Amino acid sequence: YTQAIKYYNSAIKLFVQADDKISIGETQGNLGSVFYNVEIEKYTTNEFVKITNAISPIQLAKAYLDSSVELCIITHDLKTLIYDYQYLSKVYEYKKEYKKSLEAYKKYTDIKDSVYNQNNNRKIAELENNVTKN
Repeated sequence: YTQAIKYYNSAIKLFVQADDKISIGETQGNLGSVFYNVEIEKYTTNEFVKITNAISPIQLAKAYLDSSVELCIITHDLKTLIYDYQYLSKVYEYKKEYKKSLEAYKKYTDIKDSVYNQNNNRKIAELENNVTKN
């Protein structure tokens, strides 16, 4: 986990320089999921504590996921937004904030279903066009 955190932080610096908001959001979401897994697996080492400045991994997970959600809304990155809400639901559940967990889960399923329906509608339209042409 320590190496992943270092690489993701390095990537964020590069994406900030390039003003690549979509990649920043994706990477922040990835960091959020890493910190969530660190908390769940109770992974702690001296190096990890030094990297995180002794901030709780679950707090870091929530902070990175919240930042990612904000950027994903701005950039309309639905794929990452789905992922972020799924992990936010897990974070809130872990913190025993069940109402917030349910809210995040509902957003996750709503967006996932919307994207799924859009993809299916596009495929149906393509099939209809192929049938019409033949």
